[in-house]
Amino acid sequence: MKKCRKLDNINLLKAGVAQWQSNAFVKRRRRFDSSHRLHMIPEKLIKEARKFAFEQARLFNAPPARLIEIAVQKGKEISEKLKADAGLVELGILLMDSQLGVALKEGKVNEHVSMGEIKTREILEKYSIGDIMKENILTCIREHHGVAKFSTIESEICCNADCYKFCSIGGFVASIRYIRDMEFTELMSYLEFKADEKWNALSLDFCKDELREQFNLIKRVLKDCK
Repeated sequence: MKKCRKLDNINLLKAGVAQWQSNAFVKRRRRFDSSHRLHMIPEKLIKEARKFAFEQARLFNAPPARLIEIAVQKGKEISEKLKADAGLVELGILLMDSQLGVALKEGKVNEHVSMGEIKTREILEKYSIGDIMKENILTCIREHHGVAKFSTIESEICCNADCYKFCSIGGFVASIRYIRDMEFTELMSYLEFKADEKWNALSLDFCKDELREQFNLIKRVLKDCK
């Protein structure tokens, strides 16, 4: 097996970290009106979702907790930039892959989105947050792999924040560190597949601009690992 000498070059990895850039955002039309904002998301709900998501991460390591943290943080930053509902975005990110570990264990990885939606419904039924808000949260789960036209700005933010798990240097390094149930060559192939998948799912221009240098660096490193 060819050793990946590039991974030992810390300067190379650091060179791929692009500074956060600020670009004009083209407003996108929403299917839901802003009346959902009349229903504030209870902090108790966010805490429950956070606890559940990280419990699942500890049990299955799918996704690793560090990757969830990366997506949540990026979701907050994008929400602030676009003046979206940051609490709703955080819920979507926490719950969108919350059943991935269970799905992998049961051999139903392609059903993890629908399984996540079912689990999210169970959690949301305990809270009075309004039907529009509930539907927006569920939409974030359904659309987090990307769609031709997003139903809400929060859903689009969830999808784009999710892409930082595999298209950023931080996500790439975290994946190498925490995904331990694969052989080296299998892991490299998986990371290349996920990087390409998430790059193609990016829809916000400023996110793509921010990640372009990092993504290209990851691709070069993975090429040298083959």
